[in-house]
Amino acid sequence: NALGIFYEMKEAGIKPDAISYTSVLPACSQLAALEQGKDIQNHVIESKLETNEVVMGALLDMYAKCGAVGEALNIFHQLPERDVVSWTSMITAYGSHGQALEALKLFGEMQQSNAKPDIVTFLAVLSACSHAGLVDEGCHHFNKMITEYGISPRIEHYSCLIDLLGRAG
Repeated sequence: NALGIFYEMKEAGIKPDAISYTSVLPACSQLAALEQGKDIQNHVIESKLETNEVVMGALLDMYAKCGAVGEALNIFHQLPERDVVSWTSMITAYGSHGQALEALKLFGEMQQSNAKPDIVTFLAVLSACSHAGLVDEGCHHFNKMITEYGISPRIEHYSCLIDLLGRAG
């Protein structure tokens, strides 16, 4: 597996580069291997790659998917620049782990920044609203997606809206 190869590479004295880290971190996410992810972050720091946006984005995603929202937020704040992917990853992390109000607050900050929300961002926002039963907010953002951002809803967006309304009765 990717983690095994990564550690074999390290044992062989081969220094991992940014591509190595961005390849192994998703394996940690898929396996929910938080401790290995933390270990890899230490290697990233040793390699002085903590300013590499792609590597840091992979770390953010790994922490978010492993449920380590605090660590994900720390990485998010360390990013030299935040793009739509990093904003969406953090919004998803909050929403997936019962912190819908934080997700919505962060979405508001995203809208005030230079990052433009995309179809995936709105899916994360709608999902967060659904999990928290925030009907008015979910409907507001669904409409905003269409009217302000010109994004046509996909089946996933309608599913979130149906789930939101169903949970609220």
